[in-house]
Amino acid sequence: MKKVISICIILTICLTSIFISGCSDFAFNPIGRWSFVEDIYYSNDKPYSKVTSEDDPAMKNVAVVFEKSGTGYIDSGTKTPIRFTYEYNEKEITITITDRRNQNNGSDISMNTELKYIVSDDKQTIKSVTKNEKRKDEKGNEVDFHEERIFKR
Repeated sequence: MKKVISICIILTICLTSIFISGCSDFAFNPIGRWSFVEDIYYSNDKPYSKVTSEDDPAMKNVAVVFEKSGTGYIDSGTKTPIRFTYEYNEKEITITITDRRNQNNGSDISMNTELKYIVSDDKQTIKSVTKNEKRKDEKGNEVDFHEERIFKR
Protein backbone atom coordinates (compact mmCIF):
# COMPACT_ATOMS: atom_id res chain seq x y z
CA MET A 1 0.00 0.00 0.00
CA LYS A 2 2.86 2.39 0.80
CA LYS A 3 4.35 1.73 -2.65
CA VAL A 4 1.08 2.65 -4.38
CA ILE A 5 0.77 5.88 -2.36
CA SER A 6 4.42 6.75 -3.07
CA ILE A 7 3.97 6.11 -6.80
CA CYS A 8 0.79 8.23 -6.83
CA ILE A 9 2.56 11.10 -5.07
CA ILE A 10 5.54 10.92 -7.46
CA LEU A 11 3.22 10.81 -10.49
CA THR A 12 1.23 13.75 -9.13
CA ILE A 13 4.40 15.79 -8.61
CA CYS A 14 5.71 14.91 -12.09
CA LEU A 15 2.42 15.66 -13.85
CA THR A 16 1.97 18.90 -11.92
CA SER A 17 5.45 20.09 -12.89
CA ILE A 18 4.83 19.16 -16.54
CA PHE A 19 1.51 21.02 -16.61
CA ILE A 20 2.92 24.07 -14.87
CA SER A 21 5.92 24.33 -17.16
CA GLY A 22 3.79 23.60 -20.22
CA CYS A 23 1.26 26.27 -19.33
CA SER A 24 3.77 28.98 -18.59
CA ASP A 25 4.23 31.50 -21.33
CA PHE A 26 7.94 31.99 -21.72
CA ALA A 27 7.51 33.38 -25.21
CA PHE A 28 8.06 37.04 -26.02
CA ASN A 29 5.31 39.40 -24.88
CA PRO A 30 5.56 43.16 -25.54
CA ILE A 31 3.16 44.28 -22.78
CA GLY A 32 4.53 47.27 -20.90
CA ARG A 33 6.26 50.58 -21.52
CA TRP A 34 9.06 50.83 -24.09
CA SER A 35 10.96 54.13 -23.79
CA PHE A 36 12.68 55.94 -26.64
CA VAL A 37 16.45 55.41 -26.74
CA GLU A 38 17.70 56.82 -30.05
CA ASP A 39 17.10 57.55 -33.71
CA ILE A 40 19.79 56.46 -36.14
CA TYR A 41 19.74 57.91 -39.66
CA TYR A 42 21.35 55.98 -42.52
CA SER A 43 22.52 57.08 -45.93
CA ASN A 44 23.37 54.22 -48.31
CA ASP A 45 23.30 51.83 -45.33
CA LYS A 46 25.93 53.83 -43.42
CA PRO A 47 24.95 55.68 -40.23
CA TYR A 48 25.44 59.41 -40.62
CA SER A 49 23.52 60.83 -37.67
CA LYS A 50 22.24 59.72 -34.28
CA VAL A 51 19.82 61.47 -31.92
CA THR A 52 19.38 60.21 -28.36
CA SER A 53 16.87 61.20 -25.69
CA GLU A 54 19.63 63.28 -24.06
CA ASP A 55 20.21 65.15 -27.34
CA ASP A 56 16.54 65.99 -27.86
CA PRO A 57 14.58 66.84 -24.67
CA ALA A 58 11.29 66.53 -26.57
CA MET A 59 12.01 62.81 -27.09
CA LYS A 60 12.86 62.15 -23.44
CA ASN A 61 9.27 61.19 -22.52
CA VAL A 62 8.33 59.40 -25.76
CA ALA A 63 7.30 55.78 -25.25
CA VAL A 64 5.31 53.02 -26.87
CA VAL A 65 2.97 51.38 -24.35
CA PHE A 66 1.48 47.95 -25.08
CA GLU A 67 -1.59 46.96 -23.07
CA LYS A 68 -2.96 43.46 -22.43
CA SER A 69 -6.02 43.97 -24.60
CA GLY A 70 -4.10 44.06 -27.91
CA THR A 71 -4.25 47.84 -27.85
CA GLY A 72 -1.81 50.47 -26.75
CA TYR A 73 -0.72 54.04 -27.22
CA ILE A 74 2.23 56.19 -28.14
CA ASP A 75 2.97 58.52 -25.26
CA SER A 76 4.60 61.65 -26.59
CA GLY A 77 4.28 63.62 -23.37
CA THR A 78 1.22 65.48 -24.65
CA LYS A 79 -2.31 65.31 -23.28
CA THR A 80 -3.54 63.20 -26.20
CA PRO A 81 -1.74 59.89 -26.75
CA ILE A 82 -1.94 58.17 -30.14
CA ARG A 83 -3.98 54.95 -29.77
CA PHE A 84 -3.22 51.78 -31.75
CA THR A 85 -3.89 48.07 -32.00
CA TYR A 86 -1.09 45.53 -32.33
CA GLU A 87 -0.16 41.98 -33.22
CA TYR A 88 3.15 40.33 -32.47
CA ASN A 89 5.28 37.23 -32.70
CA GLU A 90 8.78 36.36 -31.49
CA LYS A 91 10.47 38.53 -34.14
CA GLU A 92 8.27 41.56 -34.79
CA ILE A 93 5.43 43.72 -33.57
CA THR A 94 3.00 45.33 -36.01
CA ILE A 95 1.00 48.28 -34.75
CA THR A 96 -1.90 49.80 -36.64
CA ILE A 97 -2.86 53.40 -35.96
CA THR A 98 -6.33 54.49 -36.96
CA ASP A 99 -6.66 58.19 -36.31
CA ARG A 100 -9.97 59.94 -36.87
CA ARG A 101 -10.28 63.61 -36.12
CA ASN A 102 -13.10 66.02 -36.73
CA GLN A 103 -12.27 69.26 -38.34
CA ASN A 104 -14.27 72.42 -37.64
CA ASN A 105 -16.07 72.17 -40.98
CA GLY A 106 -17.55 68.77 -40.05
CA SER A 107 -15.47 66.60 -42.38
CA ASP A 108 -13.60 63.67 -40.91
CA ILE A 109 -9.91 63.09 -41.45
CA SER A 110 -9.09 59.41 -41.30
CA MET A 111 -5.59 57.98 -41.34
CA ASN A 112 -4.51 54.34 -41.24
CA THR A 113 -0.83 53.72 -40.61
CA GLU A 114 0.96 50.44 -40.04
CA LEU A 115 4.35 50.39 -38.30
CA LYS A 116 6.60 47.39 -37.81
CA TYR A 117 9.11 46.93 -35.00
CA ILE A 118 11.85 44.30 -35.02
CA VAL A 119 12.40 42.57 -31.66
CA SER A 120 16.05 42.21 -30.58
CA ASP A 121 17.50 38.78 -29.78
CA ASP A 122 17.55 39.56 -26.05
CA LYS A 123 13.90 40.77 -26.24
CA GLN A 124 14.81 44.03 -24.46
CA THR A 125 14.79 46.46 -27.41
CA ILE A 126 12.61 47.02 -30.44
CA LYS A 127 13.46 49.11 -33.49
CA SER A 128 11.20 50.53 -36.14
CA VAL A 129 11.40 49.28 -39.68
CA THR A 130 11.24 52.03 -42.28
CA LYS A 131 11.29 51.77 -46.03
CA ASN A 132 14.33 52.98 -47.90
CA GLU A 133 13.62 56.29 -49.56
CA LYS A 134 15.51 57.84 -52.43
CA ARG A 135 16.65 61.34 -51.46
CA LYS A 136 19.16 63.83 -52.73
CA ASP A 137 22.06 64.82 -50.52
CA GLU A 138 23.54 68.30 -50.25
CA LYS A 139 25.62 67.65 -53.41
CA GLY A 140 22.58 66.58 -55.42
CA ASN A 141 23.50 62.90 -55.45
CA GLU A 142 20.71 60.38 -55.02
CA VAL A 143 21.08 58.27 -51.86
CA ASP A 144 19.10 55.55 -50.11
CA PHE A 145 17.86 56.96 -46.81
CA HIS A 146 16.26 55.19 -43.86
CA GLU A 147 15.81 55.67 -40.14
CA GLU A 148 15.83 53.32 -37.16
CA ARG A 149 13.93 54.38 -34.05
CA ILE A 150 14.95 52.30 -31.02
CA PHE A 151 12.95 51.70 -27.83
CA LYS A 152 13.96 49.81 -24.69
CA ARG A 153 11.97 48.19 -21.88
